[in-house]
Amino acid sequence: MKKHLQIFVIVTVFLLALFMTGCSAPPDDAFILDTDRLAEGVYTFATKMVNNDVTVDYDTVYTVKKYVDENGRRMIRIESSGEKNGETIYSKNELLGEEAEGRTAMTPVSVYMEYKNSNNSQSDVTVSVKHSISDGRFDIEVQQYPQGSMEIQTSNYTVEAAKQYYDSETLPFIISCLPLEKDLSLNFTLSSSNRDSVQSMVLTVADTATITVGENEIECYAVIIRPNTPFTNYATYMYYSVEDNSLVKIQQDTISFTLKSIDALPAE
Repeated sequence: MKKHLQIFVIVTVFLLALFMTGCSAPPDDAFILDTDRLAEGVYTFATKMVNNDVTVDYDTVYTVKKYVDENGRRMIRIESSGEKNGETIYSKNELLGEEAEGRTAMTPVSVYMEYKNSNNSQSDVTVSVKHSISDGRFDIEVQQYPQGSMEIQTSNYTVEAAKQYYDSETLPFIISCLPLEKDLSLNFTLSSSNRDSVQSMVLTVADTATITVGENEIECYAVIIRPNTPFTNYATYMYYSVEDNSLVKIQQDTISFTLKSIDALPAE
């Protein structure tokens, strides 16, 4: 499954390599999140993959919506989709929009991901993850159609985590809710890409940088994400507008995502 998710999903793409090494676990730092910073809308990213001399361009689209659920909780729904050469992926992430039930805002409640390949249906994968919490432990249920199987399989995991625990798929939007400033450094806990474990990560704000988007030059905070693992050089760079904290670009060695537009949500 990880191989397929590399194609379209932003955070799974650029954090995949981080989850392949063990991490020490320093105490988490408090994430002070202001969900009002997160703007609703349809975010379109120009995605560029480079493999030797081959370059592939396509769009990745994220839809961000805030709502109140049946329990009266403020919630955030982040959906993503992408398509490349007959391969499509769709994901839907439900996050808390406020502190509730011992969890902080932006904590994942459920994750759904669906990969389809029109050229080879035997490689299709569906994953559904539900999270519950008690006493600092997350009970995670994963429902998955293994490749080539028509029968769903259910696996259950329990992971130890601080009450601030975030999902890899929505991390770029979570960071946009932080009070970013130069020299900020935070340790935090993040789900692994297949959701059956957690990883200790560190976020640092190196400095500001100017990012060119179309005909515009945008001054951005340069945010670096690394695993808390000694002797690890792997890092991912995310750039956020100094003006409004909006995500502008994500850069890894072989793939980049650059914001093309933020449009209003379609009418319901």
